[in-house]
Amino acid sequence: RKAKSGSEVLNVLEQYPDILTTDHLIEILKVKSKKTAIKWLKENSVFYFRVGHGYKIPKSGLQVFFRRPLVKSADTLKDSLAIYKKIA
Repeated sequence: RKAKSGSEVLNVLEQYPDILTTDHLIEILKVKSKKTAIKWLKENSVFYFRVGHGYKIPKSGLQVFFRRPLVKSADTLKDSLAIYKKIA
């Protein structure tokens, strides 16, 4: 499995629902396990929320992540939204 580039991920995201699960994230990122997907989610400051034991990821959060310039991850959701507003 080869990891996708940011622009490839943005194209692939169009076929997914607005709220993604970790199973969707595994497919999109082409990682092998749920543990790896969750680790990636947390390390890259992508917005998500918990529902019970599961993780839900707004598709818009991934779109913001893959559209932003290649700089350090945004420290807060506020920073992510500011970046999104600049590029939208």
